[in-house]
Amino acid sequence: MEEGQVGIAVKDFTAFSGEEVDSTADPGYIYHRSRRRKIAGSSSSSRVHRTGVPVRSRGLLLLASLLFLAGTCDHTPTTPVTDPPCGDPHNISCDEINSYSPTMAITPDGKIAVCWSSGVGNLCRVYEHGRWGDVDTINRYGWAPEIAAGPEGAFHAVWEEINADQSTSAVVYRMRDVQGHWHTPETLSVWSNPAKQARIDVDPTGRVHIIWGGRYRSRSPSGVWDVDESGVPVGENPSMVVDSTGRVHVIWGVGGVGSTLMYSTRIPGRGWSSRPVGRLDDPPQGLTLYQGHPLVCGLRQRSPGALDWYVLCYHFNGTSWDSILTPADYDLGMTVAVGFGDRLVLAYVQGVQAAGQPKVDPSGLFVSVYHQGTWSPPRMLDKTPFDYPFVLFPMAADRSRGGVWLPYSKEITVDTLDFPEWDVFVHFLQP
Repeated sequence: MEEGQVGIAVKDFTAFSGEEVDSTADPGYIYHRSRRRKIAGSSSSSRVHRTGVPVRSRGLLLLASLLFLAGTCDHTPTTPVTDPPCGDPHNISCDEINSYSPTMAITPDGKIAVCWSSGVGNLCRVYEHGRWGDVDTINRYGWAPEIAAGPEGAFHAVWEEINADQSTSAVVYRMRDVQGHWHTPETLSVWSNPAKQARIDVDPTGRVHIIWGGRYRSRSPSGVWDVDESGVPVGENPSMVVDSTGRVHVIWGVGGVGSTLMYSTRIPGRGWSSRPVGRLDDPPQGLTLYQGHPLVCGLRQRSPGALDWYVLCYHFNGTSWDSILTPADYDLGMTVAVGFGDRLVLAYVQGVQAAGQPKVDPSGLFVSVYHQGTWSPPRMLDKTPFDYPFVLFPMAADRSRGGVWLPYSKEITVDTLDFPEWDVFVHFLQP
């Protein structure tokens, strides 16, 4: 696997061979980071959900924000990511306003959108026409944005909108058209407490699919919301992906040791069905398509209360779910995976400090590639000496450049208010 940056000296990792080469050549890849903070009081043993916030700290982080407001691998890269927006090739937000939880999407022609939450609302920045555009504020009182790309080059965003007193919320949708204009936001739900954890994807026809809290909405390519279904068999912590036929796949589960992972699917013209998949002891951080079928990876615990976690993947073969054991084993934090042609790219955190235990080794972010039944040797992408080091977010495939993007948060330092300072990185990886 290779990674790189534009216009600066980098380490190129070639096919996990262990060979590192300093290079100033322009390989056509860049990674960026923005800022977020982790609320004090969360421990390294806290498990983290899709929003990138420890479960018991999500309310605190939300309150702090509101107070602040008061394919295959033979593709050739065709559109290099250049022109760092902040004068620093790592930085995508250029500010110190409590930015966190990045989400990203890539159009078939290589436009990239990165959206994140911040102390001044949900923000987005788009790379197109060979440069990064300005930061757009897509809403003021928002939380946990999700973004997806349409086949024609439009971007579609959804988020949880929160009212000023934090008592209720609503699911809100907004589109950025191919001319680069953000349309007027559309509220899809009444103001109520269940309007949370909205997920979005777009199928190859341009139809938008959104789920949240037992609801499913769908928008036709012509812009008409023509499907509205309630009582959908989807529970907490969902991850969604839509395949080339328009079939919706959702993985969900409450989480906790011994809990059952559930799979729900909607086939056009046939409705919803649901079945158990297997056991994962922590809610998974994303669902992907691998060889045309859904795949999910997550953590299992061998013995309660110990660091003895390992990563297990479940892959749907068309009729049932097969399990794939990974090289990620012991003292694990989080994991995400994405399918790319006949390869599966797995990222995971290892070396997370246990609560009340001394820190011995740096915590590391590792990547391994699964191909033809074999995993490549794990490769460390990044490391940090802090005790709660990384929060991973679902990866995105970029076929125009022949690789995948990995967004994650990394603890950098601690400020005078005892809030750990975090940056958000986006690595481009070529399996």
